[in-house]
Amino acid sequence: MAQLLDGIDTLSRLIKTYHPIVKRYFLQYLKQSDCIELRHIIQNFPAPEEESLLLTSFIDKLGGLDITNLEAEENFKALRIDWQRLQAYTNVSQSQLQLKQHEGLAICMNTIEYHSRCVDSMDILLKEVTDLSNLCFYQKFIQDSFQKCLERSDTAPYSVVYAGVCSHFINTCNDYCPEEHCFIGKKSIDLANHFLDMTAREAQRYLELYCLERLQMHMHTHPSFGAQLMAEARNNKEREAKKERPAPPIPLPGAESKKSKLEEMTQMDKNFAKMVSHLQALNTLPNLVVWQHTFAPREYIIHHLDELFNRLISQHIFQEGGQQIQLPSIMSHRLVGLMDVFRQLESYITLDTSRIFNVILLQHTQPQENTPGPTLASQYTIWYLDKLEEHIKSGEVCFAPLRKCFVRKHQMAPNFNAELYTNIAELQALAKMLGPYGIKYLGEQLMERCERHV
Repeated sequence: MAQLLDGIDTLSRLIKTYHPIVKRYFLQYLKQSDCIELRHIIQNFPAPEEESLLLTSFIDKLGGLDITNLEAEENFKALRIDWQRLQAYTNVSQSQLQLKQHEGLAICMNTIEYHSRCVDSMDILLKEVTDLSNLCFYQKFIQDSFQKCLERSDTAPYSVVYAGVCSHFINTCNDYCPEEHCFIGKKSIDLANHFLDMTAREAQRYLELYCLERLQMHMHTHPSFGAQLMAEARNNKEREAKKERPAPPIPLPGAESKKSKLEEMTQMDKNFAKMVSHLQALNTLPNLVVWQHTFAPREYIIHHLDELFNRLISQHIFQEGGQQIQLPSIMSHRLVGLMDVFRQLESYITLDTSRIFNVILLQHTQPQENTPGPTLASQYTIWYLDKLEEHIKSGEVCFAPLRKCFVRKHQMAPNFNAELYTNIAELQALAKMLGPYGIKYLGEQLMERCERHV
């Protein structure tokens, strides 16, 4: 059903866009084809005087068309009324000319009537043919159909058409019941907003699943994963020397791309396909007008992308146990991988990912922001200062001028590995991630802590 509704909507928009070309075609068709055929039919046609005058007026009207001046407004309303008058004359029992005995004339005149409406009454004709306002009374049916459309990746690109159907609802109103305009208008706006928001939410949901899998793959390119592979290989050699069973091998980067058949789809491929289909749906129309309200489908997904990018950053600040914060170098590596995934979206929908990065990353350089989760600046500042102050007070950590970082006095003393978090490489990654505002806040908090102990 979604494809059918999309076909109706697409054809209607194309005809409205190229109406001058359609008008020119049918205007030429009326003069150069319909007029000749009608003249051939009524030649030597036995008709009373009144019916003969009407038939002659048809020929004169069509033959006098000026197809060179296409900007001139043609009005065929009188011709259509005369055709109805002729039908009334020829369908009475006392008439000498019975229309049912001249089928060719009826077919030709009905064709001329249709072609004339394509010239001067295209808007009315489209409204009669493509009007979907009756679906206003079957809201449950539309919502069920929309939900089924979202569940399948082959029909999801047409999901936005349901929001377009809502623009037809106002056509059910008439001047005899003016109080219905407000009720049906609000109903159509709420339903269109619901359809667009649900499509954007589904795109966000599949994008989040895809991002998590891509981040896991991106971390395989970090040096820490190479060190893990080397340690695992060394442990396996030691187990072989002791004739112990080796540990199961760690999957190497790129193993997920190996397929026995090209048609095989992994879960990540399915999530990616569904995400792309929903993004393509939101990219179909730049704007949508429903009861004098303009909707921008792309703005829905942009709002959800801002929310998702901020949430994914907040989720990966701490390690899996939640006790240790991520090393700044690893967190920066995750941010690069996350930004690479978001940049891919520009291939499927028109949006500015640079704006998303600038806004969200700027928020995370501030200590407090109107965000649902913690910011990078606040969490790293609190963790660094609290941990360092705690272990410096206890005498377990001290500063080593030669190494230019804080070190543990003996290896088994604390769980806090000061060397990992305070060496030059990690501090450089921290400064790059927090930016000038975050480092300024960190310095101010550090000076306040120092003042308390002076």
